[in-house]
Amino acid sequence: MTTYEDDIYKILIEELWPGGITSGTDSAKELNRVAKRLSALRSPEIRPTLAEFTVTVEKQLSFNDHKGGWETSNAYMLMDHLFSEVRELDRIVHFVGLLPHEAGMSFSERAANRRAIVSAEAGDVAAVAMMVAERGGDLRYMGTRVNGRPVDSV
Repeated sequence: MTTYEDDIYKILIEELWPGGITSGTDSAKELNRVAKRLSALRSPEIRPTLAEFTVTVEKQLSFNDHKGGWETSNAYMLMDHLFSEVRELDRIVHFVGLLPHEAGMSFSERAANRRAIVSAEAGDVAAVAMMVAERGGDLRYMGTRVNGRPVDSV
């Protein structure tokens, strides 16, 4: 691994598995794979905010892997899902009251919690928009996939 890939790997562990993971496990192999993909974003053409947001989107996709992939969905179905995700993002951005789990939090803790939720919801929107672009646009992976990943790397 390059130093940059190693840095990405550490960030991913902190974000996805804060308790750490055992080297050589499927989780470790998946993190290596994602770190290698994300290291390609070091290109000067990629904005740092976009690179960071890409990690958020991958985190949201990984979190939702249990739901299955979108390989059999069409763009129309995915557009309905996209509108639903945008409504969720809109609700959290404009929400003023306390969320149920925020009752004992200080103002700064609530603000940090809300920022994390906004980022996660925006990641969901971007992930579904990517699915629409793949299923209805010209983003194409011509191979067998599970949850958007090539079968040979699962």
